[in-house]
Amino acid sequence: MGDNLRAMSSMPRIEVSDADHDSEHAHGRGLMGRLGFNNRSDRSNHKEHKPSGNKPSNTLSLDLDEKNFWSSEETLERPVRAEHYVPFTVGTPSPGNQLHPGEILLHSRPSMTDLMDEPEPPAFTTIPDRPQFPHDDNDKKEPLKEFVPTETKLKLGWLEGVLMRCLLDILGVMLFLRITWVSGQAGALCGTLIVLLSATVTSLTTISMCAICTNGEVRGGGTYFMISRSLGPEFGGSIGVLFSFAYAVGAAMHLVGLAETVRDIMRDHGWAIFDNGLSDVRVIGLAICTVWMGSVFAGTAFVSKTQILLLVILTASMLNYIVGTFLPVTPEESIRGITGYSFDTFKENVGPSWRDGHNFFSIFAIFFPAASGIMAGANISGDLKDPSKAIPKGTLWAIAITTAMYLGIIWAAAATAVRDATGLEPLWMINDTQSLYHPACAANNTCKYGLVNFFQVMEIESVWGPLITAGIFAATLSSALSALVSAPKVFQAVCQDRIFPYIEWFGKGYGKDEDPYRAYTLVYGIAMCFILIADLNVIAPIISNFFLAAFAMVNYACFDASFSRSIGFRPTFKYYNKWVSLVGAALCLFVMFITAWTTALLTFICFGVLFMYIRHKKPDINWGTSTQAHNYRVALQSTYRLTNTVEHVKNYRPQLLVLTGNPAARTPLVDFAYNITRGNSLMLCGHVVPYAPANGVFACVRKLDSRFNEWLHQRKVKAFYYPVDNENFRSGAHTLLLTAGLGKLRPNILMLGFKTDWYVRGIDGLAEINDYYGVLRDAFENNMGLAVLRNSPDGLDMSLLIERNNLTDTANLHLPKPQSRSNLSSHEGSQKGSRMDLNDPITPPITPTASGSPMWSQDSTKERHDSTKEHHDHKEHRHHGLHLPKLHHRKEKNTLSVDNLAFTLEEMEEENPALKEAKKKDSFYNSATARVTDTQRNSSQEGNAPNSTVSAMFSVQNRFVQVMTNKHELTAAINRFKTKVKHAVIDVWWLYDDGGLTLLLPYLLTKHKSFLEGAKLRVFTIASSTSAVEDEQRRMAELLSGFRIHCTDVFVLPDMSKPPKDTTVAEFESLIEPFRGTGDFREGQITDIELEAQRGRTTRHLRCREMLLQYSNEANLIVMTMPVPRRKQMSSCLYMAWLDMLTHGLPPVLLVRGNQTSVLTMHS
Repeated sequence: MGDNLRAMSSMPRIEVSDADHDSEHAHGRGLMGRLGFNNRSDRSNHKEHKPSGNKPSNTLSLDLDEKNFWSSEETLERPVRAEHYVPFTVGTPSPGNQLHPGEILLHSRPSMTDLMDEPEPPAFTTIPDRPQFPHDDNDKKEPLKEFVPTETKLKLGWLEGVLMRCLLDILGVMLFLRITWVSGQAGALCGTLIVLLSATVTSLTTISMCAICTNGEVRGGGTYFMISRSLGPEFGGSIGVLFSFAYAVGAAMHLVGLAETVRDIMRDHGWAIFDNGLSDVRVIGLAICTVWMGSVFAGTAFVSKTQILLLVILTASMLNYIVGTFLPVTPEESIRGITGYSFDTFKENVGPSWRDGHNFFSIFAIFFPAASGIMAGANISGDLKDPSKAIPKGTLWAIAITTAMYLGIIWAAAATAVRDATGLEPLWMINDTQSLYHPACAANNTCKYGLVNFFQVMEIESVWGPLITAGIFAATLSSALSALVSAPKVFQAVCQDRIFPYIEWFGKGYGKDEDPYRAYTLVYGIAMCFILIADLNVIAPIISNFFLAAFAMVNYACFDASFSRSIGFRPTFKYYNKWVSLVGAALCLFVMFITAWTTALLTFICFGVLFMYIRHKKPDINWGTSTQAHNYRVALQSTYRLTNTVEHVKNYRPQLLVLTGNPAARTPLVDFAYNITRGNSLMLCGHVVPYAPANGVFACVRKLDSRFNEWLHQRKVKAFYYPVDNENFRSGAHTLLLTAGLGKLRPNILMLGFKTDWYVRGIDGLAEINDYYGVLRDAFENNMGLAVLRNSPDGLDMSLLIERNNLTDTANLHLPKPQSRSNLSSHEGSQKGSRMDLNDPITPPITPTASGSPMWSQDSTKERHDSTKEHHDHKEHRHHGLHLPKLHHRKEKNTLSVDNLAFTLEEMEEENPALKEAKKKDSFYNSATARVTDTQRNSSQEGNAPNSTVSAMFSVQNRFVQVMTNKHELTAAINRFKTKVKHAVIDVWWLYDDGGLTLLLPYLLTKHKSFLEGAKLRVFTIASSTSAVEDEQRRMAELLSGFRIHCTDVFVLPDMSKPPKDTTVAEFESLIEPFRGTGDFREGQITDIELEAQRGRTTRHLRCREMLLQYSNEANLIVMTMPVPRRKQMSSCLYMAWLDMLTHGLPPVLLVRGNQTSVLTMHS
C-alpha cells in the first residue's frame, strides 16, 4: 500500500498539447474530451499560464488541485474528507469569507435524494484553470490585499501540556510534608504497599482513560467529556460537578500545606500573626490563594511558563534531598533523629507503628491525593495539539516517575531517620539488644522530632534546607495552580452542555483561549471556604473519595462500552482490556468504602442526587453513549430469548396494533389503548398513509415516523408509530397485520375505531364499507383478537375540532406532501412557481371532506373517522379530516361538491342563520357540530335511492346546530380517556366464550394509572335456559373467583330469546333499507335470502341492544363480546348494521372478540 502511494505521488504531471486536446475533444475521449472546452478563448486563457522549464509554449499543464477539480466536475459526488465525519455541521462560510459555491460543496456530503435527483450533465462542460464565476473580471481589477493571519488558539504538546502538568500536580504538598510521615506510620513495607496500591489505581484508570482518548477526538472538558460521552449525561454530569468540586478542594489542600510551612518558618524566627496556630494558617492560606488566583486569570500560557520554573525548582529540591542523605550526620541532625543510612534504623522502621488511631487505609486516604493528579493533562484536553497521543504518553510517564520517587523517599527515610527523637540528646544503641534507644517521650507520643512527629524531616536531611523550603513552595503552588485551572475548565464544559439549569452563566469563555473567568471566580470561592478548615489531614480524605469516585466512573465507562459491544467503541490503545477496567472500577469502590465509608456514602448520596435529577430531566441530547449501545444489545438479546420461549397462558399480554391513522388526530383512541398496555405490553399505532408509490414517498413516511414517535413521547405514551403507504385502506391494513412486530413482540389484538359514518353515503360508499369489513375479517383470518371502540357522542377523530379552535400545535395534523426535485419543473405551472419541500407540511383547508364532513349524525359528528379507515377516493386523497392533495399536485379550489357530501362553512352559514349567529357570538365553536339525531337518521333513510338519502341527510330542515361555547368542554372531550373517573362502573357483557379476552381487557382498565382505575366490574352473561339462572349465576361467580378477578355484580340474562320491540326492528330496517339488494346486485349488499337466514342472530342482537339501553345506559364503559361474521354467509352491510345497533346511542362501547384461545387461567 505504501509503495503504491509512493509510486502514485512520483507520477509526472499530466501534460496535454493542443493537438492532443483537439483529437480527444473530437472523439470525446480522455479527461479533456469528457469535460471539454466550449471555445477557443478558454484554451488561450490556459496558455497564458506559462509552464516552467523548457517545455513548449503550446503545452497545457493540468496542475489542478483537488478543490478546483471537484468544484468544476459536473457531479454532486464528493471525495472522501474528514469533515464529512464530524458529528456537527462544518463548512458553512462565515459572513466575512467569500467562498466560491464549489468550495462550499466540498465540505458537505450530498444526501441520497440529492444524488438520485441529480440532473444529467451536458455533453461538454468547460473546465477552466479555476472555476469561472461572474465576478472574475471584477476580481482582476481589485488590488491584492495584505494577508492577515487569523489568531489561532494556543496548543500544547505532550511534554508541556501533559507530563509537566501531571508531575507538578502529583508532586504536591504530600511530597515534602507527609511522605516521611507515611514512612514513619506505615513503615517501609506498608508504605511501599500504599504507594503501589495508589499507583495501581491510577495506572488502571489511566489505561481506561487512554482507551477513551484514543477512541476519537477529545475536546475540552477532560474527565467530564470522557465520561459523559461514554456513559451519558447522567454519569458525566454528576461526576463532572463532583470532580470540579474535588479539584477546587484540592487547591485548598495544597494551599493549606503551604500555609503550614510558612507558619512553621515564622515560628522558627519568632514571628506570629496571631498565635502560630490554625488562625495563622487560615490567614496565610487565604492570602496565597488570592495572589495565585490572580496568576490564573493571566491564562493558560502564563500558567505553562510558570510551571516550567516550578518544575525546575522541584527537581533541584529532590536532588538536594537525595544528595543530603549520603552526607555525614551532624550533631544537630543526630539529636533530631537522623542516623544516616543504617541497617539498624531500617530494621526498626521496616514494619508499621500506627499512631493517633491511624491504620493502613486511613494513611492511604491521606496519601492518595499525592497520586491523584493523573487527570491534569486530560482536564485541558481542549488545549492539546493531539490529545489522543499526548494524554496516554504523558500520563503514564508521570505515574512511573512519581511512583519511583515516592518509593525512593519512603525507603530512604526509613533507613536514615528514627520515628521518635527528643531534639535534646543524641541517639545511642542498646548493646544487649543491638537496637536503638527509645526516648521516654516515645511512650506517650510527646516527642517533638522523628518521622511521625516532625513533618520537615526532608529539610533536615538535605544539603541546603532553604532549597527544600523552596521545593515545598514549588510543589504546593504548582499543584494548587493546576487544580485552580482544571476545576474551572471541567465546570465550564458542564455548563456549556446545559445539563443543569441556571449554571450556563459560568460557562462563558473569554479571549482566544476561552478562559472561564466566571468559573474561576466560583472555584476561588470554594477554595477559600475549605482553606478555613486549616487541617491537611482532614481535607485529604475528602478529596480522596471524590477522586476515587471519578476514577471508578472512568473505568466503568470503558468496561461498559466494551461489554455492550458498541461498534463505535474502537480504541487504538493496544494495552487496553475491558476486564482490566472492571477491576479498576471495583478497586476504586473498594478503597473508597474501606478507607472512610461515611465520606464514601456522602459522596454517593451527592452523586445519586445529581444523577437522578438528570435522569428525571432527560436532557434532549444524543452523544452515542455506551448506555444506548447496551440498551440495544439487551433489547436484542431479550427479543431472541423471547422468540425461543414457548408461550404460556400465565404470561399472556395484550399486544395491540391500533389503527390510529394520524395519532395526533386520534388522541382519544391512542389514550384508550394506552390505558390497556400502560407500557407493560406492546402497542403499535398503525397508520396507512394514503399515498401511492412515487418519488418522495419514502422521505415523507420517514418524516412521519420521526414526527409521530416524538409526539407519542411528548404525550407520554409508550408506543411505537408504524406507518405504511398504500392508497387502499384494506391493503395497507393487511400489510400492517402481516409485518407489524418482531418475533414474539408481535401484535395479537387489532384495535380500531368504529366506522360510524358507514351508512351516510348509502350505496355509493359500499366500497369503503367493504374495505372496513374486510379489515375485520382479515384480523380474524390472522387469528388475532379484535377490539372496536365507539366513543359516543364525542367520537375519536378530533382533527377538525383541534385545528378549527387552535387548541394545540396543529402541525402534526398535516401530512407532508411527497414530491421529489425531479418533478418540480414539470409542475411549476400548476403550482404557480411555488416550490414544495419535503420538510414543508401541507396546510389543508378547513373545508369538510367526505372523510371529514361536519354534517354527520349525532353518533357520527365527531366519530366520522372512528374506524381509522383513512378512506379516500382516487380523485382526492383524504385522511382523517385532512385534505391531502394528489401526489405532485395541489388543488387551487378547496371546496368540494355535494356528490362528495361536503359543504363549505360559508354555505352552511348561508343555509342556517343560527350557525352564523353562533359564530358571531363566540369565535370558538365546533366546525363539525351539525348533528342529526337518531330519530332524524331514521327518517332520513326512508327512501331507497341514495340521492334522496343524501338530500335528506344534509337538508337544513333535518339538522340542528350544537355550538360549544366552552373550550374546556372540547379539551375534556379530547382528554376523555386520560382523565380519571371517580366511582366508575364498567359493564362487561360476556355473551360468548372467546377465551376470556372480553373479561381481561376491562380488568386491565381498572388497574393503576388507568382512567378507570378502581372501577367496579359488573358482568352480564346469557343463561342457557330460563330455569337455570341461579345455577348459571353461581357458576359464573365461581369462574370469576377462580380467575382472581373481583366483580361487584354478576347478572345472568334469562330473556335474550324474547323478540325485540317493533320500534327497534323498524329502526334496524330503516338503517339497512338503502343497502338492500335489487336487480343490480353489488358485493356487500344485503339480499333477502341472507336476511332471512340471519333472522335469528339479528333478532338476538336487536334484543341485546334493548337490554344494553335498559341496564348499561349509565355505565362509564361497556365491554361486549363481538359477533363473528360467517365466512361467505355474511354481507358487509348487514354486519355493520349489527354493530351499529349494538353501539349507537350508548356510553363508550368496546366490542371485543378473542381468538378463541384462553388468555385466563385458574391455575397458579
